[in-house]
Amino acid sequence: MKNIVVISQDRNPTGINVGANILYNGINPNENGYRVHCLYHQRGKDYILVDSEGFEKTVPDTDQAVSLVREVVKGEDAIIQSHMYQPFANKFTDAAERHYMTELRRGGRDPLVYSNQYLYVWAALKDPRNNKIKGLAKLLNKVNEKKLAERYKKQAIARYIERWMDMSDRVVYVSNHARRVYSDLYPQYANKSLVIGLGTDFINYRDDYEVEKKARELKRKYGDRANILYAGRITKPKGVGDLIKAFKILNRKYDGFRLVVVGTGDNSIEVDRKSYKLIRNGSIIFPGEIEDRKEMAAWYKNSFVALMPTYHETFSRFAIEAMSMGTPVIISNVDGPKELFVERDIAIGVEPGNYRGIAKAIEHVLINPRETLERSKRALTAVKERFSQESHVKSFMALYDELL
Repeated sequence: MKNIVVISQDRNPTGINVGANILYNGINPNENGYRVHCLYHQRGKDYILVDSEGFEKTVPDTDQAVSLVREVVKGEDAIIQSHMYQPFANKFTDAAERHYMTELRRGGRDPLVYSNQYLYVWAALKDPRNNKIKGLAKLLNKVNEKKLAERYKKQAIARYIERWMDMSDRVVYVSNHARRVYSDLYPQYANKSLVIGLGTDFINYRDDYEVEKKARELKRKYGDRANILYAGRITKPKGVGDLIKAFKILNRKYDGFRLVVVGTGDNSIEVDRKSYKLIRNGSIIFPGEIEDRKEMAAWYKNSFVALMPTYHETFSRFAIEAMSMGTPVIISNVDGPKELFVERDIAIGVEPGNYRGIAKAIEHVLINPRETLERSKRALTAVKERFSQESHVKSFMALYDELL
């Protein structure tokens, strides 16, 4: 039996960890011949190792984490796959990183694959997570990619990611756009790169009885309105403020709509008096973080449209989950989504920051049901053929077989 050791940040089903969790949940040892172990580095502190056979153990430092992995793998061949954009070792030095990776790889014998899903532009804009940037859309239009690259390379995170690429045998990106950006930034690693898009198993929930039941429960709890759904980080760069503005325009013209904003945020979204009124009367709701996948599938099933008005994005798991459930998707015409969804006409593209354009796109879905249905059918076919969990795992299996 061969082994895959997936290294990732925090035991979390969202964000960067999506790719790690797809592999963990999608690889069947009896079918694929690989056991999967996930080593989570919890906020740069302790480490949790879990595997597909039910094993779980927590250790406090890097030395013990490496020893634990070697003990569990039992000397068999292994692929080490990192999804990290932070250091692996608790000691933040280049020497420590390289030492522990060499130890983990049995002196470098085991191949290292790096899945780079990090979007460099947010690091380039200094501190995007606290969203102190004013006029984000105007700023991004003024700052060209060369300047963004210069800013990015000054950030600590750039050094971490470059080190991972340098140590790796292969670097995997989720879109051609991401590969192009990083190949321009680091041409010395371009020959290691390949593209494997994310996948989802949400298609299995389309006719699931429990999902249907949860969908009915949500309607009883919140009422039967046409939901406009967003799920992700509730931050300014994700365009949530623009979505709220677009909804206010729509709300003045039509009755019966509701904006559902799923996730958690950083209190950076500016909400005016009119928006507060819409929140109080239930026209805008915030259900919080939803970790129950079937509950999330129920929200997709109950939604009139799924909308992601982000300013930058490498892929968008949200989009392919919505498509799996037959929900029409509106998404920003940028980066990975432009290449993967908008140009293939399986989602409607909008310009980030243009809340009036977002409102018009929602209205377009409303008044063009036949066109929307045909687009949703194409999207479902694309998920089955390109963005399924099975296709994602199959692509990685081919890579692993090549490296071992």
